[in-house]
Amino acid sequence: MKYFIILTISLKILIISSIVNAQKLVSLQDYINKNEFNDNEMFYVFSRCSAIGYKIMDLGQNMPELKKRGETLNGYFFYVSSEVRSKILPNESKKRHEAITAETVGGLIDIYTEISNDYYLKTGNYFSDMMIADLELCSALYERK
Repeated sequence: MKYFIILTISLKILIISSIVNAQKLVSLQDYINKNEFNDNEMFYVFSRCSAIGYKIMDLGQNMPELKKRGETLNGYFFYVSSEVRSKILPNESKKRHEAITAETVGGLIDIYTEISNDYYLKTGNYFSDMMIADLELCSALYERK
């Protein structure tokens, strides 16, 4: 239970601080390079992959291939994130894991939306270099499954 409380607080702090400082969100590659790839970090990376998949699906409404790719990444990495979380906290219910994963991914989608909107105002394009790099990394992870 103590581990769960620490994990929940850490994730909420991470999401809140990321929302406040969305422009400081590091690319997934930089995050992976600076951290070990333990279960907690896997949960974060896979949640980000789910979020970028959702954002690409959302922004790709008029581009069927891009929309399909986003749907695939979002669904696959949401499932994987929830499964990793169940390894971290095996005594929690599947429903609880899915709810916390949805909350985490939702917060990350909000961050990507903020980044995307800011980038659009500056460039007229919704896809920032970091978002494209994250999409490429998540796609590569998906292909290696």
